[in-house]
Amino acid sequence: MSEFRLIENIEVMACRNSAERVVKAVNRGDLAQAKDLARKHEIAWHLADCEFQTLNQPHRNNDFCDDE
Repeated sequence: MSEFRLIENIEVMACRNSAERVVKAVNRGDLAQAKDLARKHEIAWHLADCEFQTLNQPHRNNDFCDDE
């Protein structure tokens, strides 16, 4: 269980670092780099997460309740 939490925390920190890079580029005034980093952030984190959720749909019925 602790390995799962460690992996989950690493993913959250990596996502946050990715988003912070976009903010830092905006603060520097480098809008081209900010746009590129934001696109990469969306592809790496948000679209990948949506794709994972779409491919791994939960069961539509509860197999434990079908034994009536």
